[in-house]
Amino acid sequence: MALILKKEDVYLWPVNFSMPVDDGRHEKVNFKCKFKRIKQTEVEKYQQKFTTTNNLKAMFEAARECAKKVVVGWQDVMDEEGNQIEYNEDNLNELLEIPALSIAVSTSYVNSLTEAKRKN
Repeated sequence: MALILKKEDVYLWPVNFSMPVDDGRHEKVNFKCKFKRIKQTEVEKYQQKFTTTNNLKAMFEAARECAKKVVVGWQDVMDEEGNQIEYNEDNLNELLEIPALSIAVSTSYVNSLTEAKRKN
């Protein structure tokens, strides 16, 4: 298959997250993010911030910054009544306020770029 260089390249990718619930348990939640491919130099910048910092606040900030840069849509993000929540900037910001979810989203993005290489 030939490489097609697209002006805008987006794709859906699963995000898996363990959300704390009652009695010291975690509940697995799954949804899909529509990711926008960014340049390799930007990926490297975020990857370096994730892996070289011992400062938890800086790591969360880098994860939020990365997520805001690469997420352009989603599927299976629901409200309490089971209705799909529309993707928009305000809703993305609200989603990223869930503790540690920005790390799950950013990690899923980076994994989407490297997973095939690891499987081979």
